[in-house]
Amino acid sequence: MLAIATGIAAWSLAAPAASLARALGAIDRPEPRRVNLAPIPRLGGLAVFGALIWGLLLSASFNRPLFISLIGAQWPTLALAATAVFGVGLIDDLRSLPIAIRLLVEGLAAAAVCLLFVQLCPGRGWLDTCALAILSTGWLVAVSNGSNLIDGLDGLAAGVAIIELSALGALATFSRQPVELSATALLAGAWVGFWLRNRYPATIFAGDSGALLAGFAVGALALRISSFCSPWVRLEILLLIMAYPLLEVLLTIARRAWPVLAEASGRRRGRQLVAAWCRPDRDHIHHRLIDRGLSHRAAVRRCQLRCALLAALGVLVAGWPTLAVPAAMAALLLIAHFVYRLGYLASWTIGVPPTAAKSAPAK
Repeated sequence: MLAIATGIAAWSLAAPAASLARALGAIDRPEPRRVNLAPIPRLGGLAVFGALIWGLLLSASFNRPLFISLIGAQWPTLALAATAVFGVGLIDDLRSLPIAIRLLVEGLAAAAVCLLFVQLCPGRGWLDTCALAILSTGWLVAVSNGSNLIDGLDGLAAGVAIIELSALGALATFSRQPVELSATALLAGAWVGFWLRNRYPATIFAGDSGALLAGFAVGALALRISSFCSPWVRLEILLLIMAYPLLEVLLTIARRAWPVLAEASGRRRGRQLVAAWCRPDRDHIHHRLIDRGLSHRAAVRRCQLRCALLAALGVLVAGWPTLAVPAAMAALLLIAHFVYRLGYLASWTIGVPPTAAKSAPAK
């Protein structure tokens, strides 16, 4: 019931958030890099964040034990870190921030979560814990930015977050983690309510504040909920459930770096690599699907279907660890086929949209 109330709050808050975005000029206007054909306000993260606060306040009246659990132990660390990530995204929505500042805030927030919230390596030494904290911090920053990168079509990032949270809810259910399950349900409820406003044709976008909040919160919950598994199984579960945003990050890094590595040399290469990675473009997975003739809805469905299949494999591995190897092979085949069909594996099309690649002269 609290999740439903949180969803209603997110749906209700989306309209005033859109009005505020128009008043402040936080609007995504049509341009060659974007898919939207009309100006759309982009402060949807405010609606999700406000709905989560509302759900927490409601729990104080209707589910006191849950409220006490969520304000005690390690949970305030996650709340403060997620608020910091949401805040830096909100500032970026209103006034563009340097990427170095964004990554610094995300990195500090992720490190705090990994050290104080996530059960990384119970019973092991400080050296193992520090190594895992560094790896987990990098992973959490990558997931957060991956959620931001996939937020290019109406309802895509919100739908992916809902799919990932559904998988985490299944893990929390059969591993008997009631507080984690409740937090997952509240977050899923907020995103379902927002998705009703964000699905095609969208009336509001999540913006950097919403997309970064989604990736960070879901990634942190995934790290904590999967703690009941052995280390290698846990790694596979995390990679499978969060596969789609991570795949987008890896493809973005590869295709933006490819032209620089092929042409630049010496000291210029490092500076040009950083500049290339920070430069936005129109060659993400959803862009390629649109360029190949799919409708807006069809492209979203295709991306979310892949996400759902990979997340389902993650849940399967959590329940039956003996299936870890077959599930990993199936996931690799699914991803390789998807990437191949999009044209990313052909070296001469990396960084070049499919339409441009088709029209280029043969060599």
